[in-house]
Amino acid sequence: MDVLEEAMDQDNKGSRSARRCPTHPFHLEEGMTTVISNLFRLGLLEIDPKTHRVQSANQWASQITEFTPSQLEGMDLVSLFAPEEREWILRVLSEDSLPEPFDLTLITAKGNTKTVEFSWTKAKRGSGEEIGYIGIKDISHRKALERSAREARDRIKKIAELGDMGILIYDQDFRIEFANQRAGEILGLTVSQLVGSEITRYLRRENRIQLKGLYSPLHRERSRRVTLEMPLVRSDGSTKTVEMNLALARSPSGELKTYVYIRDLSERIRMENELRKANEFLQKVIRSSVDGIIAADMKGNIIIFNEGAERLLKFRSNEVIGKIHITQLYPPGMAKEIMRRLRSDAYGPPGKLPTTQTTLVAKDGEHIPVHISAAIVYEGDQEIATVGIFTDLRERIKMQQQLEETYKQLLQSEKLASLGKLAAGVAHEINNPLGGILMYANMLLEKIQDEDLAADLQEIVDQTLRCKEIVRGLLEFARKRGEEKSLIQINQVIEKCIALLENQALFHNIQLDRRMDPDLPPILADGGQMQQVFTNLLVNAAEAMNGKGRITIRTWHEGTPQMKVQVEVSDTGCGIPDEHLAKIFDPFFTTKAFGKGTGLGLSTTYGIVRRHGGEIQVRSSVGKGTTFRITLPVSSPSAQEEAQTTQPLSLDPSKMPSGN
Repeated sequence: MDVLEEAMDQDNKGSRSARRCPTHPFHLEEGMTTVISNLFRLGLLEIDPKTHRVQSANQWASQITEFTPSQLEGMDLVSLFAPEEREWILRVLSEDSLPEPFDLTLITAKGNTKTVEFSWTKAKRGSGEEIGYIGIKDISHRKALERSAREARDRIKKIAELGDMGILIYDQDFRIEFANQRAGEILGLTVSQLVGSEITRYLRRENRIQLKGLYSPLHRERSRRVTLEMPLVRSDGSTKTVEMNLALARSPSGELKTYVYIRDLSERIRMENELRKANEFLQKVIRSSVDGIIAADMKGNIIIFNEGAERLLKFRSNEVIGKIHITQLYPPGMAKEIMRRLRSDAYGPPGKLPTTQTTLVAKDGEHIPVHISAAIVYEGDQEIATVGIFTDLRERIKMQQQLEETYKQLLQSEKLASLGKLAAGVAHEINNPLGGILMYANMLLEKIQDEDLAADLQEIVDQTLRCKEIVRGLLEFARKRGEEKSLIQINQVIEKCIALLENQALFHNIQLDRRMDPDLPPILADGGQMQQVFTNLLVNAAEAMNGKGRITIRTWHEGTPQMKVQVEVSDTGCGIPDEHLAKIFDPFFTTKAFGKGTGLGLSTTYGIVRRHGGEIQVRSSVGKGTTFRITLPVSSPSAQEEAQTTQPLSLDPSKMPSGN
């Protein structure tokens, strides 16, 4: 207020002069008041403190208000200002002065508004009369500039805060002068915590060196912008990988500032990792698939050839990818046929081929039957590749053939079973005439006296008895019955089997070598089943030698206190190949031609031995022969005594150990 007071003091003198010169009523420009008002472009108004009426005004007041001095004289001061401010002005005018200038809205003569700086004070004339002085200064331009600057700052702040990037500004000492909220979020700090700290604090040692090394080139090449990807150390000690774009600029004061834009790469890295994992998983699925997976571009160049395809076609992937055309893996014309089907809607939706059978050509030229499921890969509407999944059908076809063979063998087995029933019936019927022949032959033998005729009749009796024995053995072998265990002598069972077989044509040229222990202890077993076991082994041995050679039968016992009976049946036949040894006890497995065997003999033998608590083993040498060894447990004395004093025990087959 000093300037205004000085102006008012000078105005007191001017006023007095004005009163002395009535022809010049407006004298405020005179003296110091004029100088000061011109210097500060200050509008001065002299008012009546009681009525608030303008008594005089200088040229700057006239210029600011756009009223002439004569128009201003007599006007109510408050009418120059906005209505909402008038009450406040009246309250101020009731005081002696306004301590600080205040901004008000002035309404000009043309109805425009201006922002003015309003000052007020009271003074007394030389006569003691009280006078009021109003100072107004047009600050509209300054306020417009301030408003524009404020709006610019607000826009910059909004841009800085609403963006997805962190923004930092630091000086030549790497001290942060500005940080937006996003930068704070990235580093886990508030903006106030960031401002004033050094940016190097949030970098690892090697990155600090890197950043400082870039700073000098930035000064030398001010147009240069540098992009770095590095981890930032957060407030909790964790790291976050970011992309930093650095640029240098000079502030209005001439200081060099570095502007840093920070983009958080965590989401991108996470998505890249997920994509990489998905690709790795897909590659593993493709690579480890049991089926062959082959893909080719639309020129026929192979781009995927997995391990399943390697196993199927015997190619290595590096022998195929980029080196072999897809058509080379098919018989001539087949690849084009598959593409035709893929593009047709006759075999499914266009671009997809449901599972169908085709043929591939392996590295060694083998034609391999496969199932193929294929599809065209599109990018938009454009075909970019084809992919096929191939399933090897060789094993399936082989199994189907085996099932067909098994079915035929089952039919043959049924025929043999029917033939066995028929043979049993025929044998039973033969028993009656044999009995008649034997009876009449014995009657004649008792009456005849001729020794030669008696010898002939005796031969008839002997051969008839032999026939009856054969028929009896056949009936016992064919008879179906439950398992009946009793104490039996293995040697006797084997002799019965030999007696039944040795006169058959298959055994005429076979030498039977018996090496049986006469002191063999009895075992608790089903005699009929044991006879079936050794009959099967003897017949198999004879067939392996094509009816010519030697069969050796050995029996012995060993072990205490758990004594066991051992039986070996050896032949000098063709032997069994190693690849067949593990399968010979499988049901329906046979190396004989169709119609020559059912594949059930050794399987049945194995099951009987296992149900009796025994074991059966085989060793063989191709071209030299085969030996089967059967080990059977000898029952305890108490069990033997019980078996001798009780009826044979009928066992429930469902409760016996499995024959597998």
